[in-house]
Amino acid sequence: AQELCRRYGTYFALDEVQTGFGRTGRMFALEHWGLEPDIVTVSKSLSGGYVPVGACLMSKAVYDNVFDSLEHAISHGSTFAPNDLGMAAGLATLHELDEQGLVERSARLGELLLERTLPLLERYDVVRDVRGLGLMWAIEFQEPDGGSRTWRLLERKQPGIFSQLIAVPLFSDHAILIQTAGHNMNVLKGIPSLTVSEADIEYFASALEQTLQRAQRIPAAMMRFALKAARAGRRKTPAAAR
Repeated sequence: AQELCRRYGTYFALDEVQTGFGRTGRMFALEHWGLEPDIVTVSKSLSGGYVPVGACLMSKAVYDNVFDSLEHAISHGSTFAPNDLGMAAGLATLHELDEQGLVERSARLGELLLERTLPLLERYDVVRDVRGLGLMWAIEFQEPDGGSRTWRLLERKQPGIFSQLIAVPLFSDHAILIQTAGHNMNVLKGIPSLTVSEADIEYFASALEQTLQRAQRIPAAMMRFALKAARAGRRKTPAAAR
C-alpha cells in the first residue's frame, strides 16, 4: 500500500488507534515493517483509557499543505479539540510508557503469552490458529477434524457462536474479559493492560485451556451456555412481566 501511494502521489495513512503506544511491542506497529506514513491516527490508549482523547499525527509536508494559509487553517478544527484534560492525560501516559518501560514490557510478555498458548494448536483440533504481536493476541477456532454435525448446525444458525462458548465461561468462571475480533467471527482477541504480570498470563493460559477442554464437547457446552443466558435473562426481567 505504501509503495502504491508513493507511486501515484497519494498520502499514505495508517490507523494506530488500537495498535499504538506499545500494544504490539513497539511504540507504533508501523515500526515492525519500517513504514513511513504521511498520516497516523491515534486514540484510546493515548490517555491510558481514562479520558476520551485522539490525535492525528502528520508529516511536515502534510502539515504545510493543510495549514498553508489562514483560510485553510480554519477548515480543520473541532469544538472540543483543545481539551486540556485530554492533553494532560496524554502527556502523563507518554511519561509512564517511558518511565516504566512499558513498550519493552509488552514485547517481553507478549512472547510469554504466545509461548503459553501456542501449544493449544497441537492439543485441540478445534483451535485453528494462535497468533500475536506484543500484547495484541488472538485465537481462532475451526470445525473439529473429521467434521461435526453439531458445529455445522450451530454455525448455520449463528456464525461465530463457538467463540462465545469460550468467552462467556472465561468471564463467568474465571473473571477474564475477552471479546470476539468481529461480528460472526470465531476469533477471540486478547488485549491486556501493558502492566499485566507474568502471573496474570499464567492464570489466563490455564483458564483458557480449562475452558477449551469443556467447550470442545460442543453439545454439553452449548447447553451450559444456553442455561446461563436464560438465567441472566430471567434476572433482568421485571417481576411484573413474568
